[in-house]
Amino acid sequence: MLKSRKGTLIVLIIALVLGGFMPGAARALAASGSCDLLQWSGTLPLGSSHIETITLDLPAGTVVHYDLNADTEAIFAIQYFADSQILLHESISSTGMSGQFTIAGLGSMFPLPLPGFNQLMVGVLAAAQDATVTLSVTYECGDASAPAWGPACPAVLDGRINADPGQDCAAPVAVFVKRGGYEIYDPAAGAGVPVLAVSYGQIMNAGAPTDQNLLLGEGVLSNGQTVQLYRLTTGEFSLFASYADGKPYVIVWATGADDLYHYE
Repeated sequence: MLKSRKGTLIVLIIALVLGGFMPGAARALAASGSCDLLQWSGTLPLGSSHIETITLDLPAGTVVHYDLNADTEAIFAIQYFADSQILLHESISSTGMSGQFTIAGLGSMFPLPLPGFNQLMVGVLAAAQDATVTLSVTYECGDASAPAWGPACPAVLDGRINADPGQDCAAPVAVFVKRGGYEIYDPAAGAGVPVLAVSYGQIMNAGAPTDQNLLLGEGVLSNGQTVQLYRLTTGEFSLFASYADGKPYVIVWATGADDLYHYE
């Protein structure tokens, strides 16, 4: 019975994706240390399953740890799905399973037929007998001690790609990858709609310019300054914005947080 359930996780993920499954809102982030993504415990009857799905709306490069345990033998499984690919899939018949992996940069396979996203499925496919199970998934969200550049800046740990705490703590914009496109928010304006959004379809329709940089869209920040998103002739993206005093803020990236840099 246990072996027959080992493929259940892959089948379940495919069904959820093709069926239009939309994950819930991202969990709030702690200021520092090891932050929880999932803490679950419960009793499973013989042969039953329990699967948790988590949207990993975290910066690329974030290290995620998982620790799964039961008081009897069970088939544990974990699958990490990003950019329309399965990057990690493991299953084991044991009383425990643990490990870690690193969040991939969204859009790293760009362009794709399907927009990229990061999603984790973790759980127990079957137990040999009634089992008490605990599932723990955490991520490394910083050290409690203050780094060399000054006090901690938890504001940049919300999934934005411009997440360098040394340069982006008070950035006039927060840039997010959303389904292969980009949404730019104004942190000073609080929660709400983006000041600028460019979809995956718009980017694909515009193509990569060869003669001159291409303006994909622009908006206005609450400080009165303009924000503009360009596709460069290099194939990269560049965002031009300004602080309230007019000081320019310019970032450039090809796929996201992994290769983003600040232009000075």
